[in-house]
Amino acid sequence: MERCALTQVPCREAIAEIVAENKNRYFLQRTYEVAKILLDGSKEEKLMSMSEEDQARFFLIWNILCVNETDEIKKILSFSDCLATMRFRKRAEAQKA
Repeated sequence: MERCALTQVPCREAIAEIVAENKNRYFLQRTYEVAKILLDGSKEEKLMSMSEEDQARFFLIWNILCVNETDEIKKILSFSDCLATMRFRKRAEAQKA
């Protein structure tokens, strides 16, 4: 994916176009969550008032967006897949009990 080099107005238009084209409720909800966390995290006073969990999400999203190497991206993806699998197994075990 290419880095966005648009200025403010064209960038806003491009974001609006992406949102308008997206018909998947789940992805729209996640898009909003990511945009909100990035917006809040970009403001020092809001960042300091965010929960520890949301601060961690902000820095995670920001750091991931800064990764440019395919190998590093694949490692992050593999790690997140492992965490998701562990979470799935925990829920399955809890339902059995």
